[in-house]
Amino acid sequence: LSKTYGSVFSVYMGTKRVVVLVGYKTIKEAFVRYSEEFGDREAPKVAEDAKLHHGIVWSNGDSWKEMRRFALKNLKDFGMGKKLCEEKIIQECQFLIQEFMKFKGNTAGKNTNGTTIIPVLTSVLHDESEWERPSTFYPNHFLNKDGKFRKRDAFLPFSAGRRMCPGESLARMELFIFFITLLQHFRFSPAPGVTEEELDLTPRIGGTLSPQLHKLCAIPIK
Repeated sequence: LSKTYGSVFSVYMGTKRVVVLVGYKTIKEAFVRYSEEFGDREAPKVAEDAKLHHGIVWSNGDSWKEMRRFALKNLKDFGMGKKLCEEKIIQECQFLIQEFMKFKGNTAGKNTNGTTIIPVLTSVLHDESEWERPSTFYPNHFLNKDGKFRKRDAFLPFSAGRRMCPGESLARMELFIFFITLLQHFRFSPAPGVTEEELDLTPRIGGTLSPQLHKLCAIPIK
């Protein structure tokens, strides 16, 4: 539709008129440059029925500002953005895997031949195609010629502007540490009798794209 009508157009979802913004520049201009004008949220009916429209996600005005300040203060008190928070997450990872094997003190971010894999892991976690087209993911899309991570500004999983997720740095840190810890300690394979080609990588459509449910084997790395 954007190829026909441009980066801003309207559609009707039932009787409700919806304005669609397409493209990084258009979205950034609306949510960052004009954040006050585009900063409010209209709670869907399901959120109102569940009494969620008073929370930080769907509230507006002074109520939203107060809750956001409260959330940021508590996240900082928890240690978000500090070395202490990273240490807490690492301890949690170790606790989760201690039932399977003892921590061997391997260097985080190194594979067996000593080559760093952190840029590749960062690329995997960053690439939007990993969420939309996981069967066609190429880490090199986010690596420069020196093999270092190259961020794509248009990837906004935590939104932008004043309504961006207040826990972004905590979520990124948890996702990275949990992911690299799992790869460090386990080799993952399909369930017995299932080949990799038989895994359905088509995402489930909903409020967000999510992977299909699969049974996998987590084999400890000795």
